[in-house]
Formats: sequence, C-alpha cells, structure tokens
Amino acid sequence: MANNQLSEAQITGQLVIEAEEIIRKYFGTSGDDDQEKRGKTQLSNAIDVIKQSDSIELFINWVRYQMAREKSGEEFWTTPLEHSRPKVEDMFGSAIIRRANQFRQENTEHEKAIAQLANFLGFLRRAFLARKFLSIVDLSKVGGQS
Repeated sequence: MANNQLSEAQITGQLVIEAEEIIRKYFGTSGDDDQEKRGKTQLSNAIDVIKQSDSIELFINWVRYQMAREKSGEEFWTTPLEHSRPKVEDMFGSAIIRRANQFRQENTEHEKAIAQLANFLGFLRRAFLARKFLSIVDLSKVGGQS
C-alpha cells in the first residue's frame, strides 16, 4: 500500500516499528552509560535541527558533519551495523540520511515530510533510550498494527 493510502495512525505505527528495528540493528538491546548519554544528546539535537531548520537538506548536512567529527571510542552516528566492517554506507548516520531522503521523496508536501522526519527521530530517541526493554514486545511481530 502506498504511503498516501495509509491513515496517519498507520504511518505513525510503521515509523515506530521502523525506529525500533533500526535501533536493534545498530545498537542491540544494551549499551554503556556513555553511549546512552551521547545517543540521547545526539538524537535530541537531531530533532532540534529538523524542527528549527525546516529543511531536510540542512538536516542531512548536519548528520554528515556529526559523522565527520566523531572520534574513535565516541561513536554514535558512525556506529556500524552489528558484525560488519565500518563502511560509511553501513553506519547509523548513513541509514538516517537515507531515511530522511526517503521522507523527502515520498511526500509532495514539504511540511508533511518535515513532520514525519521529526516524528521518526522522536521514535528513534525513545527506542534508543528503551532499547533494553524492546524485547518485551517486538512490535514488528504484532498483528493488527494501527
């Protein structure tokens, strides 16, 4: 079903599930305190950037900048997929950039693309902070999503 044929509630439900899957894929269900602080801050900053700039292009530019300035041992945006070599296309930031670009391509209305990206980033932040509890109910395996 195309994005425009789904209700807002269905789209939101899909975004929540997608955010949880991405967090599981890149960060697993545990993490250290430093990673949690860094991730919480970075995702909060990402939400601020998209809301204040109202520009997906500027958001993508900001994520690339964050990836470029990360130091070894302090990775967040440059976290690779589990069990993969750290290639740029396999990094968390690259996945978020690709998804941001998809929001831009899927929506003819600029405001809708921005709102969906902001919501998605909020769902990512919540999933990241709650990652050790994501196994309680795997939403991607629950039938009858809204």
